Amino acid sequence: MKLTAKIWTLFLAAALAFGLSACGGGGTSGESSKEDSESGSSSESSEGEAMNSNYLVYNAKGELIFETENIFAAYIKAGKLGTNGNKTYVMHGDEEIFSWGKKQYYKIVGSEFVGTMEVDDTAARNWARATKDSYVVDQKAQEYIALGRIDMDNSKFAGMNSDAVTQGIEYFSGSYNYMFSKRKGLDSDYISSSYVEFTLDMTKMEFRYPTYEKEADMMEPNWNAYIFTNFFTNSPWSSCDIGLIASAEVGKGNWKPVFNLNGTMITPAPDGEGEGEAGDAVATMTEDEEGVWRSEDVLKFRAYATRKAYCMEIENLTTGKSYTFHADCNTDALEQKAHEPYTMIAASYCPVVQNTQMWDARSGAMFRYIRFYNIKTAEFIEGATCADDYSDAKKYDFMPSDESIYSYGFAQGDDNCDFKTGTDEKGSYLESNIYYLEN
Repeated sequence: MKLTAKIWTLFLAAALAFGLSACGGGGTSGESSKEDSESGSSSESSEGEAMNSNYLVYNAKGELIFETENIFAAYIKAGKLGTNGNKTYVMHGDEEIFSWGKKQYYKIVGSEFVGTMEVDDTAARNWARATKDSYVVDQKAQEYIALGRIDMDNSKFAGMNSDAVTQGIEYFSGSYNYMFSKRKGLDSDYISSSYVEFTLDMTKMEFRYPTYEKEADMMEPNWNAYIFTNFFTNSPWSSCDIGLIASAEVGKGNWKPVFNLNGTMITPAPDGEGEGEAGDAVATMTEDEEGVWRSEDVLKFRAYATRKAYCMEIENLTTGKSYTFHADCNTDALEQKAHEPYTMIAASYCPVVQNTQMWDARSGAMFRYIRFYNIKTAEFIEGATCADDYSDAKKYDFMPSDESIYSYGFAQGDDNCDFKTGTDEKGSYLESNIYYLEN
């Protein structure tokens, strides 16, 4: 079947799948706002500036150019406006907590500046791994060098600091929960995962789009929330995130299908006689009087790889509607390796950053209490053309408590996310919680 698709221009910062693609997609935009292209809009300072509890950003002339209660907004603004000819700096009370271009890194715990450290990425990541709710900001406030991280139980790489061996570590993509299966060449007891299924329970979910008291504090033009899996192949490499997206840009209250195929975002049309058209929502949310969006939807989610395509079938158990989608592989990766991919389960809420790799950890965005129930995988079936072809296949439980498929998992940016695993009357579950709030 031919895929009818609309390609989204989301300005990706990297080709990691949501999980490994700009967070499942967060991305960057090359456009700069009027505010950033100028020297910054001046904010009037109050008398007794040294006693001001806000964060104050100054230009090289010592002129106040930005004032905020948000430490992250202060760093981001100073980083955007700083240059070799205009070395910005940030004051908090009588303490200088940032000086643009000075050879040092800046440490934050929660929303508090706690000191500086030498310019050493390994040392920065060692400190962050040992410090909950931590951030390390670079010399020019252009990126996070390190973030706190929580490992899932029985993780192969628990306690390790090498990003080279821990696939999925990103610093520009916000906070997220990722869980990976075993993969060939890394795990001696590897079992391939060419099929994934789970039930996605949204009924307790709390979702909020970014909120700001003052427009000047809005550091990102958009945030994208993702729920997805992936089938990765090596030699040749290919990556395709397969799942759902929610963001203001796709319409508030909507969860829509999406593929991220090697960095290209695709909104698929349903296959054949499937429900709806390209861009239709498969799940919805409504806003309560407190600005929190909630859903009544429960989805049966199944995804698999063939020799030609990545496929997704979703049944909304609440509405009774079913949807089938696919994205054709644009390389020969599946022809060669569809029988030996590895997979992941992921939830993320990613900033679309603008002229920086830093993001606002206090944007007010929230995406929590989403549960993946009864996650299972299966090995490749040659000639499978639909998810039902895997009905009788041997299934493997994919959870940290089961060593058959699981390799490692973590909450990246642990000041803003966590996870929970357990079992209830519906079965085993992985719960993801993401919240860019003052804790």
